[in-house]
Amino acid sequence: MNKHRWWMMLVVVALLAGGCASVKPGAPATIESDEGVMMGGAMPEALPMEAAPPEAARVVSTNGAIDAVGDLPDRMIIYNGSLSLVVDDTLTTAEKVTTMVQQWDGYVASSDSYAIADGLMRVEMSLRVPAEHFNEAMNALRALSDDIRQDSISSSDVTEEYVDLDSRLRALEAKADRLTELMDRAEDTEAVLAVYRELSATEQEIERVKGRMRYLERHAAMGSIDVTLIPRESEKPIEIGGWEPKGVVKQAVQALIDTYHVLATVVIWLVIYGLPMALLAWLLFLIIRWLCRRLLCRKRKARAKATTPPPSPSP
Repeated sequence: MNKHRWWMMLVVVALLAGGCASVKPGAPATIESDEGVMMGGAMPEALPMEAAPPEAARVVSTNGAIDAVGDLPDRMIIYNGSLSLVVDDTLTTAEKVTTMVQQWDGYVASSDSYAIADGLMRVEMSLRVPAEHFNEAMNALRALSDDIRQDSISSSDVTEEYVDLDSRLRALEAKADRLTELMDRAEDTEAVLAVYRELSATEQEIERVKGRMRYLERHAAMGSIDVTLIPRESEKPIEIGGWEPKGVVKQAVQALIDTYHVLATVVIWLVIYGLPMALLAWLLFLIIRWLCRRLLCRKRKARAKATTPPPSPSP
């Protein structure tokens, strides 16, 4: 047991020393300390750390895989667009859209048709087009209709996430290589199983990172456009015997708005102009009334004084 403990201490010290050693410029940070490798039994001697390839040594190949040449993409942007178009014939227009997408080396991811009424069909399509043709595709789709009900474009820059994933992948791959060498040098079953468990966990993490990178690559390479085709007949107003209820409703609403407009105009004139003028007229009336009363009082006093006989002299 003492011998095994000494081996464990030597391996841990060697791993920590290797993890703290300097690496070549351009290499990623040192790999994680192999905590899962601490075990009893005979252990292999520590192996020297190898610097991982520089960041500029991995790119996205045309088939979506990671190659070990060139530079990482400067920018990875995911484009999404959405259009709602009113057209005469939705099924015929859907065929035109399919042909157009194929000309751009794209494809129709999904297409659903819904019956509305009287044989009219509403079509919803999800398109995938190369990112370099995204704007061209949006403009061409807009030209299919003179009545666009909805038009939106959004984009998401995932460059930083992709670069972080690439760095993480290289660190995990370096760790996996290190664990593989340690497992090859292990001298007993317990040591092999311990390293194998850590190696399996690392390989699972590598696959998760690769899966996320492939997802970003696919969506950055192909823009997404959702198109809804609406039959023009379904958008026409209802007409019964030459009478359009929609038009009558519109006229009634307009008449109601006009009435409210007139009432609101009258109220505004009454408040802003009529009320001050009424107050002024009332004030003038009160002044004239007061003057008239005062004048009448003076006349009454003068008349009473004139008709009063002088007092008789006392005997």
